[in-house]
Amino acid sequence: MRIIDKTGFAYAINIADLTALPQARSVVSPMLLAPVTPHRIIVQAEPGRVDSGAVLLECDDARAEAIIHILRQKQPQKNLLRCYRRRGRGRTWQRVDTPHEALDRSLAE
Repeated sequence: MRIIDKTGFAYAINIADLTALPQARSVVSPMLLAPVTPHRIIVQAEPGRVDSGAVLLECDDARAEAIIHILRQKQPQKNLLRCYRRRGRGRTWQRVDTPHEALDRSLAE
């Protein structure tokens, strides 16, 4: 399991949104997610919401950002897959709102 240091990010993807993806029934999503969710750690990314459960991606930032980008490629904007980012070992999760925000940030660095 990846150890998150104080300077890195942790990423998670909303479980309810994952199950609603059209490609969730194909082999693509399981092949992308199984290697990076071996412990199936669930976090409450938006406390107070019924559908706030998200699965933690146990991988480096670049891989997590690429997975988010791939899963969102065929997703309509109005049904955006909710993904979250947390700095270090903090408790507050922030949404990665735009489909390419994670990848754009990674490319800018």
